[in-house]
Amino acid sequence: MSAHAAAQLLKQQIPLLDYLVSQQWQPARRIARGRLIGLCPLHDDRQPSLLVDPVKGLFYCYGCARGGDVIRFVELSHSVPFREALAILRRWSGVGSLLSDVVHFYQFQLQRHPEAAAYLAQRGVRQSALVERMRIGYAPGRCLRAHLMGRGYSLSDLQQAGVVTREGLDAMAHRLIFPLEANLYGRSLGHAYPHRFLPGGKGGLYLFIRHVPERHAVSSVVRRRQTRRFPGLRLRCQR
Repeated sequence: MSAHAAAQLLKQQIPLLDYLVSQQWQPARRIARGRLIGLCPLHDDRQPSLLVDPVKGLFYCYGCARGGDVIRFVELSHSVPFREALAILRRWSGVGSLLSDVVHFYQFQLQRHPEAAAYLAQRGVRQSALVERMRIGYAPGRCLRAHLMGRGYSLSDLQQAGVVTREGLDAMAHRLIFPLEANLYGRSLGHAYPHRFLPGGKGGLYLFIRHVPERHAVSSVVRRRQTRRFPGLRLRCQR
């Protein structure tokens, strides 16, 4: 998805008026066609000069002569560029969280890499419905950073979440991805250490995994957890 398309989707999900009210903006009065007017938070306003049209999702200030949509308001109020404004709105709303966007990217990549599908099939995971239910994906080791930054996240957002390394590379490169609660489990297809979780994760198996360094124990726990959630699955992790 392009940055423009991501911005359009975000504006549909976050009404301008909702965001303004969350920032303690209060309309002074309602005028024609459902529009509102109040003090402008973008400058030292002494009399109501900010016009807000909730239907169109637009604002205009007659005092400082600035206007636009909810993204433009964030740009002006936080003094940030377009992409950072998108990231601020995502964090504020919880819409399209970073981890969710990462999972969707990996799910799409699984369809494009037959070696990942073949690995699953060798381990008895052949039903597409099961793969979809578990949201299994694949990290090819490229494009993740560019994809997420195109959706408005900053490099620091990605590094803080642990989805890219300090160098900006995909932290889960060449691994099958199994989404867990507030975390990701990556199973290597190559010769790298087979098991990986996002650093600092607070969900899924992470708290347990810190105390169980043995690879075979990790495989067993992952297998039991997935089997309990999906009785028809028999995921045979290599030791």
